Amino acid sequence: MTYIFYDTETTGLKNEFDQILQLGAIKTDEELNEIDRIVLRCRLLPHVVPSPRALQVSRTTHSMLIDPGLPSYREFMSAIHARFSDWSPSVFIGFNTVSFDENFLRQGFFQTLHPVYLTNTDGNTRADILKIARAMHLYFPGVITVPRNEDGKENFRLEKLASANGISHKAHDAMGDAEATLALARKMKNEEPEGWNTLLNWRQKRNVSDFLYEREMVSLSDFFARSYSWVVTYCGINPEIDSQIGVFDLAHEPEDYMNLSVNELIDVLNDSPKIIRIVRANAFPVLMPLEMTPGSLLGEKYPADLCSERARTIRGNFDFQERVGEAIQLRYEERSPSPYPEKQIYEGFPRREDERLMQEFHSVGPGERKILVDQIQDSRLKEFALRLVYIESPEFLSQTERTTLEQWHSERLFSDDPNAPWLTVRKALSEIDALIDENQGEERERLEDLRGFIRNIRV
Repeated sequence: MTYIFYDTETTGLKNEFDQILQLGAIKTDEELNEIDRIVLRCRLLPHVVPSPRALQVSRTTHSMLIDPGLPSYREFMSAIHARFSDWSPSVFIGFNTVSFDENFLRQGFFQTLHPVYLTNTDGNTRADILKIARAMHLYFPGVITVPRNEDGKENFRLEKLASANGISHKAHDAMGDAEATLALARKMKNEEPEGWNTLLNWRQKRNVSDFLYEREMVSLSDFFARSYSWVVTYCGINPEIDSQIGVFDLAHEPEDYMNLSVNELIDVLNDSPKIIRIVRANAFPVLMPLEMTPGSLLGEKYPADLCSERARTIRGNFDFQERVGEAIQLRYEERSPSPYPEKQIYEGFPRREDERLMQEFHSVGPGERKILVDQIQDSRLKEFALRLVYIESPEFLSQTERTTLEQWHSERLFSDDPNAPWLTVRKALSEIDALIDENQGEERERLEDLRGFIRNIRV
């Protein structure tokens, strides 16, 4: 088993409408010894307005955004896909990657006509060092040092964890963050190998589902403003999406819920506090056997004999489990497809012929790419392909196509719609004016330079 520790720097927080600017990745062996590494950077897409706050954090200058020596976004994502494919199969892992970087990576592949699910198909799996660090702190106190803010709350930001644990860290640089993440992983693996191996089990969906099916009771933890832990038992599964598994909180009496209808169980799923929780088996949940769970973590609300009795009641009632599964399936009302193809990423897989055309798109010249665009059947992919031709070689488009795409480009930059889900020039200028007021000296000069760049953005 090999690992790929990676991190990205982006233009903002919205994976559908922002983009990756830099990626750093380190491939290691099973003992976390480095084998290879890459650092890649690309130019700004012409229709993306970067968040001044995001650029300030990553210390990205406007000259770095438009450097003609850097690859286009399509070339950049192609290079990432090629290297990650060459390094596969591996465990793709980083700091908060499951919630953040993974979504940007998928969108980048989607919008540049590459297979979306590289990190969790064909033997690849994914994990998250932020979740592992939080779990280590809960279940194996002392393995890592967790600093606190001035208000006394624990701080799990990577730069703070690195500093508290004696790890050198160049913060908010893709390779610097990847290196710090790897160092933190080595510390946890070396000091608590059993805990490390247990948590790494959950990188595979099948391991999660088997664990929940086979164990009468397990410990489940999640993290919001603070950490929470529960003793739970399996109570049902979405019959259409097998990664959505229901678990019952054994602090509660199951007899109060066993005879509820499907609609009533939907209300239970939506209520707070949660009696029935949904574990996403493909999202690296934090689970632990009870024998590895400190008693102090769960407190007195989970007496062992009573919890065991409640678990047996639930696991012996298959009709209840079936209704819970149906409630999970029906929990969310059907929504109309988004008008934006970026938001349609999970609305179906490409046909096999379109997959072939996607692959060919990257191996032919710009004129031939336009010919392939006309053959693509998937409306989402056809739109992305047209945009790529427009960005890199608009001379191969018809006048009608160019006019349509120029209008789309202008809307992305200058829309007056306050509800537009992307950052416009007007919004970015408002954001940067506020930042300039907050800063002085060299940082203020850099922000003023960036403001000039954003003001000069044109179609």
